[in-house]
Amino acid sequence: MKDDPTPAHRPAPDETPVLRELRDADVGAATALYNHYVRYSTATFQVREVNTVEFRAQFLVADTPLRLLAAEANGKLVGFGGVLPYHTRCAYRHTGSLCIYLKPSATGRGYGASILAAAEAQARSAGLHALLAAICAENRPSLTLFQRHGYTQAGHLREVGHKFGRWLDVILLEKLL
Repeated sequence: MKDDPTPAHRPAPDETPVLRELRDADVGAATALYNHYVRYSTATFQVREVNTVEFRAQFLVADTPLRLLAAEANGKLVGFGGVLPYHTRCAYRHTGSLCIYLKPSATGRGYGASILAAAEAQARSAGLHALLAAICAENRPSLTLFQRHGYTQAGHLREVGHKFGRWLDVILLEKLL
């Protein structure tokens, strides 16, 4: 990430990620990972760090067949992501919103693509029709990841976020399943 001081590197052969459902035991590590992006990045427009209770409320949605995924390498959480409900109104029940967060040292190593593919498979199984991603326009790595996997730009929202003393644009991407 542009705002992230930690450089990415290529994975060693023993760093193949294991994807599984995010468990309650992962919440502390996932919250810390997310808070890194709150502090240092525009990957999230959250401006205040969250605690584990807030993390659970935001990411662990109980009333859905979809479950957040954890990426684990060498027995440690290196990322999480998945499909969240797009909106609470019933007509949107076949649309999901994607999120992916990786440890800075795990970016550019295929973990995001693995989470994205698994999340799409989960969404298909749950009967979703459309997936959306709202990504800060300056987040080129995330935009590239989604576009490489068939997401197309559906909108460009100008100056809708304000973080780090700057106005930020959001690119809306979509994919029909």
